[in-house]
Order: sequence, then C-alpha cells, then structure tokens
Amino acid sequence: MDKEKAGNEELLNLMHDLRRLGGLLQTNVHELRPFVDRTNAEARTRLDAIEQTAHFIRKRLDIVDIQLNPALWMQQDPVARPLHAEFVSATTCLRERAREKNITVKYENTSDATIAAYPFFGMLALLLLENAIKYSPKTHEITVSYDDDLLSKSTTVCMRNYGPMISAQECTQIFQDKFRGENAKLAVANGEGRGLKIAAFIAELHSGDVTAKCGPEHSRIANVPYALISVCTKLPWRENGRG
Repeated sequence: MDKEKAGNEELLNLMHDLRRLGGLLQTNVHELRPFVDRTNAEARTRLDAIEQTAHFIRKRLDIVDIQLNPALWMQQDPVARPLHAEFVSATTCLRERAREKNITVKYENTSDATIAAYPFFGMLALLLLENAIKYSPKTHEITVSYDDDLLSKSTTVCMRNYGPMISAQECTQIFQDKFRGENAKLAVANGEGRGLKIAAFIAELHSGDVTAKCGPEHSRIANVPYALISVCTKLPWRENGRG
C-alpha cells in the first residue's frame, strides 16, 4: 500500500471517529435537557450552542468527504430546508463567540423560502457568519437580510459587517483557496483563508453563488482601514417554490 493511499485511509478513519463522537455529544446533550431547569435560560442556551456545534462538526466532516470525492454529493438526495432556519441555527452555534466580542447579529427581515439542500448545506451559513464575527471590531453589529425574487424564483441572503477594507480585485479573490486580503492580514494575524472558499463551493453545489462588495472607508483601527463589507449568497428555491 503506497503512502498516499494509507494516508487517505487513516484520514477517513479519523473522520469516521470524529463524526461518531459528534453524534455522541448531540445524544448526551439531548439526554441532559430534561435535567436542566426550564427557568435557567442561560444553561439551556449553552446546551443549544453545544448541540449545534456538534451538529456542525459532523457537517464540516461531510464537506471534507465531498472535497475528497466530488462525485459523492451526487449520490445524496437533497431535501427541502427552510433557508432562514439554517442561518438562525448558525447564529445559535456562534452565539458565545459573538458575545466574547460583544457583537450582535441582527436579522432585518425573514424569509419563508425553502431550498433543495444537501445535508451539509448548513455549513454555508456557519462559515459566512464565522467570518463576519472574526473580522468585525468589538461591539459592532452584523446584519442579515433576505431578498426573495419571484421572477427568478431565488433568494439572496446578504450579510453585512464592518471589516478590513478589501479592494475590488480582492472581492473576487477572497473566494480562492488560502487567499486573504492585505488589510485582513494586518487586522487578524491568524487565518487560513479557506472559509469563504468552502462557502462558495457549497453554494455552487446548490446552483447558487456568493459575491462580496466593499464600501468606502468608514474608520481606522490600529491604522487599518475598515469599511462596510457585504457578502451576498443567491440561491434558487426548491422546485415547488417558497414555504
């Protein structure tokens, strides 16, 4: 057995174990819920976050499966999923991370759109929101809005936050693997530049696309220019439309 094949088999075994542990974590949270006082909102919120985190760990492993074997996703059947619920789930998962920076996530409206989604679709919302939280200054707000288009039978979800300015060219490059804008490197030292690439990949698998726009300079933090960043994802509705 050559080294590459052995390495792939070891990776697959590791992924299997991680997926199983994620499932056990979700089961334990489910079994713990009856013992948590219903009046203890903080404890129940933490349980929600743990459960959603375990859920997204398993979905992230699904993405690795897809990247290792692109034909794999074609063997799965998409199911109808409410778009707004997927983003709310990601918000629940990342609530503690947002709270650490005193960042609020505000939904300006809702949508009753449903899409034909593969099991790993929720990672799209998680990656986009995680990226916005990471690059937003403390005490700022992230907004999410939906635009349902009856003509094209699609919904565009736009996430907006103040982040390090990106040039017009970088607005397209940030969806390339391991790419980070110059100001992003100055603002946040750690980062791999992979999240938006994976998000765009997921959108593409769902016949959608992700685009980014940057407004004019709004302020400077540690001499790094910040501006309003809009990352918008356009997704087609499932065959039967909305609701």
